[in-house]
Amino acid sequence: MIKSPVSDVLDPSAQIKSILSVHTNPSQVTAALEFCWSIISQKDPITLDYLHRTQLLFPTIPLLCSAHRMIRARVIEILSVLFSWDPDPIQTLGLRNVQKSPIDGVYRIMLDLGKEMLMAQDGSLDQVMTGVSLLETSIELLKRMDSPDTQEMVQLIVTLIDICLNRYVSMTEGRHVRLLLFIEQ
Repeated sequence: MIKSPVSDVLDPSAQIKSILSVHTNPSQVTAALEFCWSIISQKDPITLDYLHRTQLLFPTIPLLCSAHRMIRARVIEILSVLFSWDPDPIQTLGLRNVQKSPIDGVYRIMLDLGKEMLMAQDGSLDQVMTGVSLLETSIELLKRMDSPDTQEMVQLIVTLIDICLNRYVSMTEGRHVRLLLFIEQ
């Protein structure tokens, strides 16, 4: 197939992938993600073929670690729509599957990534919130599984609640100690 400069203008996938891979200008990345979202939200086999052929969504997963909240949120939105209908999100995202089913495989990858974001010792609140959003998005995959294994997701949510409660108790105890110190002075 002969490629002409006109086809580059009509098919912006190379430009979009370049913007998503370099991710220097947040407004350009956001615009590129908007394009991806508009494509994926069509939920059409023809657009899915386009996504596979162009590998347009391959650079999106690393953007979950972006410093820009809006970029991370848009990637989560794209994944949420993708996970609701794509029969093989592993192929669409360019990930490596070690499970029997592509849905099980992408669920395992997203669960591990969410867990990593939540449990990182040096994790920022932004990273934790992205991890929680990723877990929420992964529930869409659980709904599509033939025999979903919810045990690990439940354990992760219980651990998250425990962490939050311990931090709340620590903060509350700290306030009581400060209050007592203030009263004794």
